[in-house]
Amino acid sequence: VHGIFTVEKMEKKDNIIKSQINTLCELYKLQKEDIDEIRKVLSADTIQSSIGAGNLKLTSLVFPIKNTNQFYIPSLATPLETLEQPDFYVQLQNGTEKNSEKWIAYKQFLKNYKKLKDAKTTLAKHQLVSDLVKELSFIEDFIYGNNILHSECALTLSLLSLQRTSNDRVIKKVSQLYFNDYYTKKGKTVYESTYTAKSDGVQAGIKFRISYSNKGEEEKFEPTYFIKTHIYGSLLHGKGYCSEPAKIDLRELFIYKVLKYIGLGAKVHFYFDALSAGGLYIASQDLAFSKIWGRKKEFILYSKLAGDFKLKAKATGELVEERKGIIEVDVISRIMGLIDTISNTDNFGVVHCGSWQKWKIIDFRLPDGVFEEELYNQFLFGNSRYGVDDGSFIAGTIKNQDFCPQKIKIAAQFIADLNSGRSRKSSTGKKESFLNALEKSAAEVRIFVDENKSLFVKIVEAVKDLEVYINAIK
Repeated sequence: VHGIFTVEKMEKKDNIIKSQINTLCELYKLQKEDIDEIRKVLSADTIQSSIGAGNLKLTSLVFPIKNTNQFYIPSLATPLETLEQPDFYVQLQNGTEKNSEKWIAYKQFLKNYKKLKDAKTTLAKHQLVSDLVKELSFIEDFIYGNNILHSECALTLSLLSLQRTSNDRVIKKVSQLYFNDYYTKKGKTVYESTYTAKSDGVQAGIKFRISYSNKGEEEKFEPTYFIKTHIYGSLLHGKGYCSEPAKIDLRELFIYKVLKYIGLGAKVHFYFDALSAGGLYIASQDLAFSKIWGRKKEFILYSKLAGDFKLKAKATGELVEERKGIIEVDVISRIMGLIDTISNTDNFGVVHCGSWQKWKIIDFRLPDGVFEEELYNQFLFGNSRYGVDDGSFIAGTIKNQDFCPQKIKIAAQFIADLNSGRSRKSSTGKKESFLNALEKSAAEVRIFVDENKSLFVKIVEAVKDLEVYINAIK
């Protein structure tokens, strides 16, 4: 009985779809490929339910492209709530009137994209991806200017994401759109922006500078941002076909936020290429930048200071502030399970401004998920799976047992400051306490996820991993 009922239900649905297609064919001179696309859309239960409830008009699924005999049919990647908007059809109609050439190019691009899954060899796929990325460059402004197409493209074009997000021109364009909008919303007057290619590190990225002034003021500020793809995103030299878009590890975003709130990291921004699922960029503001006009700041990587510190330590044995900074970097790395910080002297350094200095972590590798029970004993003896040169100033600070009593005092004070909120050096007041920083950072990451759900990959799994990580830290 259940089988008969199911067959009857399917036949009834097929008849409804045939009737709907006949109605549309009477209104428009549809080609076979148009009818095939419409049938796919109408086969979705959500679409039929919306039409049946009167929320979606059947005619809203076909958009004649002005001055041509072609039509645009939105794919199932377009959110239903978008299709149901009263002005949806009007917006697309305006687009066909103004950009018929781009609409036709967009349709042809989507048709060519479908060939990617049918390509037989990896070499053929790589070549097709390269051609498609070039094709997309012709119509990307058109897509960026049409909010309706964002969701469709982000999901539909996922196989292009690795090559597209590693392209310097794309990174610059996406960053320019993001920061122009960001500073304009803050009431700033935005001027030009420039960029240079990224030559070091593993992740693809650029060095980006934007110029702005406060409203009604002449002085220009020019912050620089070091922009890179997320940890599983495009590599600097890794381009080509990918079988699926890169997943995003939310712990990376969370860690950057926490370090910033406790005063050990840079100000960071996260944003997507709207045409690439998984195409997330992380932009860290240059630590030498100041919003106070005329203030001179300098950020120096530890790798450029190590030799000088070693010589001075041999001569005087002091350098208390420097040793304190290294211990703080070591302690927070152990608490948060960060890898490649204290052992990579290009991943941390110090900001100098007048009489004060601040130690900062600018990069790291994610924890492997294991928080060892012997964490405190490992800190005491300075042993580390990260590897530290025994003859270095760092080893003399974190591994030298003669210095251990002082190290414990510095670490204890640092943890007490974390619990209450570290004092600010460049202004009055305190930074966030560590627990507040955890909660605030987690809340901001969750909001970011909610605002960009269509662009995340395997998001349920990523959110779960983040919650496990936060609880492990606590």
